[in-house]
Amino acid sequence: MLDESLITEIVSKLEVSEKYREFIVDKIKLIYNKIYRVLSDLRLESSKLYRAVTHLAYRGKLIRGLYSYLVSRALGADEQSSLTLSASAELYHMASLIHDDIIDKAEFRRGLESVHKKYGLEYAIIAGDTLIVYANYILSELGGGVIKILAEAGLKLADGEALEMDIDLPSNIDEYNKIVYLKTASFFEGLLKASAYIAGRIGLVDDLASLGKYIGFCFQYRDDVLDYIGESNILGKPTGLDRYKPNLLTILIHRYGYTLEDAIRVADEMIAKYIEKAVAILNKIDINQYDKEVLTDLTRLLRVRVA
Repeated sequence: MLDESLITEIVSKLEVSEKYREFIVDKIKLIYNKIYRVLSDLRLESSKLYRAVTHLAYRGKLIRGLYSYLVSRALGADEQSSLTLSASAELYHMASLIHDDIIDKAEFRRGLESVHKKYGLEYAIIAGDTLIVYANYILSELGGGVIKILAEAGLKLADGEALEMDIDLPSNIDEYNKIVYLKTASFFEGLLKASAYIAGRIGLVDDLASLGKYIGFCFQYRDDVLDYIGESNILGKPTGLDRYKPNLLTILIHRYGYTLEDAIRVADEMIAKYIEKAVAILNKIDINQYDKEVLTDLTRLLRVRVA
């Protein structure tokens, strides 16, 4: 079992209303213990590779895993299928963080040395690859359809990473949104599509895809704001790095002439619009009222997250 103190530390950083905190804590425990079990089952001859693979585990807030678990369970998926999807999502995400830190030459992640800094570039590359392969292996329990959905999302993510490097500073918001969709929103989109799929609610796939996309845009826009105003000790990673690659605030300042203060205000308004779109979808989906309230609360608080 995972150390309870780690979970307590993680939840303390999660933006959630006190009314739902105990419920969310229980779900995070379930997901983290699933991740712990699947990583404990991973057999590698290289102990150094295993340490590199698991280095960032048990440190994140599980936003992707939590959304997929809550949505899939609310739609009627069984608990083990929901946990498998959630754990796989977090392994995919860890892989993307490892590779992203290599590209950005970032030295810290989740309050620790980045994987390439601690274990070397070669091991970091292999660790990220291992996590992608292992996530697919775990997903095989849920069938080829789910693997296909997340593989498509993974291809978009890789394309978004490359497009971000291709374009020094997007000429406008629409050009930047293409990067945001591919790099961040498409994975949330695919994950919630997969949530509908494992619950057998195929008729909701389009709505859930849109919900995931809107959440992804909110998440990335808030990340962009935090790169300017966030505190590295709270974020668990250096701030300022994203100002030198496509970033919403950088575009608003340098392409549209906003002051930093006004750029933050405009970004917040854009986040608010996507949140309202996401909440509108949650309101029309036929799920338990309590589940709907919890998901709405999590979504609204994306606007003010500090980590």
